[in-house]
Amino acid sequence: MPIPFDVRHTDRLRLRSERVRGVRLAAILVSVIASTVASRAKAQAPGEEASAQVAMSAANRATFFLRNLSTMSPTPLGADADHAQAWPRMSWRTNKSRSGDQIVRIARKEKVDVTGDEDSPDPRYGPHWTVKYYDGEIEVSLDPACVSVGRFVDLVLVHALERDPPPEESTCLLQDAAIRRGLTYAKFAGIDLAGLTLYTAQLVDTIHPPTAAGRTWEIRWARQWNGVELLDQDLNMSLDAGYGRLISFHARMGAPIPADTRLILSATSSATLAARFLTELNWPPAGLPTVALRIVLPTDRWTSENGRINTRSKNSRLAWVVRTPVRNPKDELDESRYVEVWIDCANGAVVGGDTGGSRGRGAKRALSAPVDCVLRVLGAARSLQVQGVERGAAARKIVPGKDSLRFYGALSQLLPLPPAGAAGGNPATHRVLVHLPGGKSETLSYDAKSGVISDKDGNAAKAAKALRALLDTKDD
Repeated sequence: MPIPFDVRHTDRLRLRSERVRGVRLAAILVSVIASTVASRAKAQAPGEEASAQVAMSAANRATFFLRNLSTMSPTPLGADADHAQAWPRMSWRTNKSRSGDQIVRIARKEKVDVTGDEDSPDPRYGPHWTVKYYDGEIEVSLDPACVSVGRFVDLVLVHALERDPPPEESTCLLQDAAIRRGLTYAKFAGIDLAGLTLYTAQLVDTIHPPTAAGRTWEIRWARQWNGVELLDQDLNMSLDAGYGRLISFHARMGAPIPADTRLILSATSSATLAARFLTELNWPPAGLPTVALRIVLPTDRWTSENGRINTRSKNSRLAWVVRTPVRNPKDELDESRYVEVWIDCANGAVVGGDTGGSRGRGAKRALSAPVDCVLRVLGAARSLQVQGVERGAAARKIVPGKDSLRFYGALSQLLPLPPAGAAGGNPATHRVLVHLPGGKSETLSYDAKSGVISDKDGNAAKAAKALRALLDTKDD
């Protein structure tokens, strides 16, 4: 429901000086909000109007988040409120006239609307309330208890930056700095970082020709349990490349941990079942599959009448995700597509999947290389052979064994590094031969001192504690 926009202008210098005190007050505010609305603040259907009490609680928490956000702004003090991501923003916005030859000012409506979030029915995300400012130019989505921010979009900042030229690549925020800012934003949002692992941080141009709004750092943290990644469970964040201001983020954290975590079916058997399934669907394979252990929410992709995902189960399953490159049945020369088949690890049933691949020229242009190549290789491993680089060193074979869940979980525990992350460090101490489905294999380099693993193309990642223990080749 609409509530008054009763927020006084707060000087940014004073906000910065009170930043520490504001962070300390966050826990108190969150606990008060939670105790007053947790028992009855259930987000309903998308667009449904919130009660007066829920709307006030949601708006208070969302405004508190926006105030914290304003203290993080690194832009010069002379910048206007929209560029500086201050709170509140300017009382008007600028648009081009219909003729396009002049800029006109349009007054912003200073009210707040609180409704059920559009993604509330999706079990990947879960029920949320959405707080809309300035007719939806800024949106903040909150969990039913109005404690954690699950989604944020700042179109006010986007509209301000889209008229500015992009920053030069040499002056853009460094990757480490972008990641640190992202973690701070996540803490302001109340997101639990314990189950998240940094997956990738990439500098991209999302539009062409590029503008200050389109040159961004795209950062993704993947949600994991026992080292196994939950499919479509992550935190995706977009920062402007010049200063690191938060443009948007979306946290998908709604899936539960599976009740049945038995890993009875092998990766090889799942690939065989998936190949048989694709043959029945008349999808001719164009190459060998990759297999990765994931926690998934089963879908109706292969049973729906329209051939799309219409429903997702609220109960997760442990599954092998078998991705196979395929030929387009309508065009035998087209080998740019792939099909995913999800095979239940306990009983071999097909519990979902998807299709994808190249469908025309995309808008994004990567300015920093993707760094998840090593993760893909290890995630599909059937076994490993680790050997020291010194002459005559003994080789040690590592297979899933009885605790196969932790084996594949350890292989997922990697922290991606920028393309130059392996350069200039210690030389490799070991070679890791990765045996893949279909009889394929790939060799990676591993430095036991730094924990860095890299492939022949220089893509690098740092092994977490569990993976380093698995790769330890000391003699017993």
